[in-house]
Amino acid sequence: MVDFGNRAVSVSMVMMKLILVSALLILVGGCATEGGPNGGAAALPNAGILPYSKSIADPLVGASGHDYRRPWIVAKPNKEWAMWITDRTAGADGTSTITLFESPDGAVWTERENGRFVGQTEGWENGWVADPTVTYHNGQIWMWYAAGEGAGVGLAKSIDGLSWERAESNPVFVPEEVWEIDSIRSLSVLRVGETWRLYYVGGKGAGVGVAESEDGLVWKRLEIAPILAPSGEIEGTGSSWDRDLIVSMSVGIEKTAAGRTQFRMWYSGARERTDGTLDVGIGFAGSFDGTHFETMAENPVLRDGGYGETDPQETKLLGMRVLIYSEFWKKEGINRHVIRLATHSKEPMSWPPGTPTQ
Repeated sequence: MVDFGNRAVSVSMVMMKLILVSALLILVGGCATEGGPNGGAAALPNAGILPYSKSIADPLVGASGHDYRRPWIVAKPNKEWAMWITDRTAGADGTSTITLFESPDGAVWTERENGRFVGQTEGWENGWVADPTVTYHNGQIWMWYAAGEGAGVGLAKSIDGLSWERAESNPVFVPEEVWEIDSIRSLSVLRVGETWRLYYVGGKGAGVGVAESEDGLVWKRLEIAPILAPSGEIEGTGSSWDRDLIVSMSVGIEKTAAGRTQFRMWYSGARERTDGTLDVGIGFAGSFDGTHFETMAENPVLRDGGYGETDPQETKLLGMRVLIYSEFWKKEGINRHVIRLATHSKEPMSWPPGTPTQ
């Protein structure tokens, strides 16, 4: 059995899923991997992507007795930073909360007092909220979140990030397609023009889906099939690091040097070992339209073996492009997750840069 979040995924389910998504990939054009030294020819949306390195030794956020996953960082209007993290207490009853951490500069993070968004025990949330995606919009903080162990997506709004008002129509998005297999998680919501764009992982790792909304409440899928799925490649026939599961992802938007809009997806893929554990790494896929993504030939961009790097989000802190992610942390005799930071530097660094290394 494979531990995926709070659920167990059988090998047979994974294989059935791969058969389905492989057929669906034919419909969406698959994932191109041709290109040059950084993952693609100049005209491809996956070009010019560099690998990340675990150059920072210590976790960005970590605490004994806490299992931190799925960080989401946003710049606050006052030029400070906020990070919402899924906090699943190690050894607890399986419930989870979303906890707010703040930083004046992106270097040192502190948990905000009274900054926990707690799942409602009655109803569809079932005491379980996770995977926040947050943005500032029209003077408010909007947060979409997964709840009920993947039962659907909720929307909550806040003025201060402490007190939240849930949408009356929650859940605003639920699993419907066969490949989603009753699970929607790992959310990423963007503002694209005058509309909202939702990316999500469906079916306990079967792939990434996409939907669009005018108001953030009523969503319509842009594609029925997953727009990115596990490679399904067999060991010895090619790269198989993302063979069995798409564990998590996030999507951002940037302008290329040529002025084109580039959708940048960072995703954690996994292959299942013979003992049932997962070998996880982080890869990149790019797109010019936000629905047809090209993976990079040099994937994964960050991988250290073991049940390692998940929940990636790329951002800029202290003027540096960094990758924020969660990692299985075995130190101190405690098996839990911490939030870590990777840079493009191959040399050991401290955080913030310039402070003495340990």
